[in-house]
Amino acid sequence: MRWLALLFIPAIAHAGVELGAQAGVDSSDGASAAGSAAVELIGAPRPCDPACVIWGDAPDLLRAEASATLARSSYGDARVTGRWFGWQLVLGETVQPLGSLRDEFWRSGRGLDDATIGVAMPAFVSAAGIRVIEAAETIDLDSNGDADFALGATTFAGRHWALFRVAATSRTRGDDREADQLVFDLLALDVTRDGNRVQLEAGIDSTCAFEEPIDHEIDTPRYWLDVSRGFGELSAKLGAGSWARLDPTGDAVDTGQLATGELAWRHGRYAARAAFDAGRLVRRFGAPVPPRAMGRAELEGDVQLAHSLAMVGTAWAERSDRDDPRWAVPANGSVMDHAGVGVAARWQLKNVTALPAH
Repeated sequence: MRWLALLFIPAIAHAGVELGAQAGVDSSDGASAAGSAAVELIGAPRPCDPACVIWGDAPDLLRAEASATLARSSYGDARVTGRWFGWQLVLGETVQPLGSLRDEFWRSGRGLDDATIGVAMPAFVSAAGIRVIEAAETIDLDSNGDADFALGATTFAGRHWALFRVAATSRTRGDDREADQLVFDLLALDVTRDGNRVQLEAGIDSTCAFEEPIDHEIDTPRYWLDVSRGFGELSAKLGAGSWARLDPTGDAVDTGQLATGELAWRHGRYAARAAFDAGRLVRRFGAPVPPRAMGRAELEGDVQLAHSLAMVGTAWAERSDRDDPRWAVPANGSVMDHAGVGVAARWQLKNVTALPAH
């Protein structure tokens, strides 16, 4: 790791190590134990010479992280991220990837080995607080022959706003059937002041299922409003907007509305967090099904036992047709109820003093 640090980060301003362990049970008659580790090195800010205008001025970064879980169906994740002069490369390997309610494609991760290659480039031109053309590209290759390709680009962007932001995703199964999703944001606004934040997106979402020709694509409005605010020891975050996905079979398109919320509290050594995702989906194309209401609720408590050691307890409940490799009973396409509890220990060691890497 030392030669990588010297290559990416000649002067280290921040170094951190994170270790974690957790155990949990859920209502699908499953139990799991997990461990994780991460190392992060961030370079010292450098004076913005003329190269910053073209290459970007983000601090250099090198981060390596790995996690593994033992359950009825074991899974794991390893990832290395490097950033140099604003250019970023991500290499990852995930065994049986996990999903969430906010995924746009609800593929089951059971039996999949997912390799990820991601490249992000800084703005081609950056002057007077305006960035022109910045892009990101991700390629996922799965062991069953599936492949995902994602490309995102922003045409004009300032410190708090962006115009003409496009994100395109194409997914191909091993039998060469292809599904496409195109997100076209006409406007994106992100304003932060005094720790409070307002985020707004508006545009068009276009989705085409695996088995259907392109003339049956589903076009729906894309909109999202997210507001977060702090109240002393309390902080709250609320979001609401459109929801679109390819269903678990990949042969149908659902759209609807999604609302999210989070309330967090911190006082001295103690912290707590409550969060929810709740949405309603309507089948727009594919085998007809009744409208579906799905959601997830989580409750988390955190106590700092020492300067760098914390214990975390969690409880959650979910109602969805999602299939999670951690669940002993595979999803059959119908809406099912799941719940679980867990306990974890987290240890962090951080050094924020500038340390030359000789």
